[in-house]
Amino acid sequence: MNTIFIGVVAAAAVGMAVVLGREQQHASTTRVRIRDIRRVFQRLSASGTDGTFAMFSFAVSGPLKAKPDDLCVQFSIENARPGLDWVLEDPRNFAAKDRVMAFFAKRGSPLTQRTMNDVDYLRTEQGDLVALCRDLLTEVFGVSNQQDMDLTVDGFALDES
Repeated sequence: MNTIFIGVVAAAAVGMAVVLGREQQHASTTRVRIRDIRRVFQRLSASGTDGTFAMFSFAVSGPLKAKPDDLCVQFSIENARPGLDWVLEDPRNFAAKDRVMAFFAKRGSPLTQRTMNDVDYLRTEQGDLVALCRDLLTEVFGVSNQQDMDLTVDGFALDES
C-alpha cells in the first residue's frame, strides 16, 4: 500500500513538473496540517523561482491520513508570481472542477483555465492565497485541523518548524 502511495505521489510531482515546464529535480514529500499552509506558502514565495510548487494531497471529509486516491491543490510560481492551482489531470480533481470554480468565484478570486504541456489547470493569483487554500480545504472538502495531508514540494526546502 505504501509503495502504491509513493508511486502516486511521485507521478503527481512529475506531472506537476511537466505542467510547469521543467524537470523534477528535488521533490520531497512530508506530512502537514491546515496550520502549516501559511508557512508552506511563505517558503514557496521566498524562492521566487518559476516551476517551484507545493502540492497538498488530501482526503475528503476528515479521514486522518491522505490516501493514494486523494484530491490535490497546489501553490506554484509561474511568471515570477505565486498562485493557487487546481490541476485537472486527475479524474477526481476534474470531477470537482465546478465546486472549486464556484468557491473561487464566490470569494472574488476567479480562476482562469490554462494549459501547459498539454495539461489543463485552473489558477488564481488574486486575493489572500493562504486563506483561499485553507478555506477551500476546510469549507468545500471538509479537511479537519487534525487531518494529515501529504505535501510534495519542489524547488525549495520546507523547514520542519
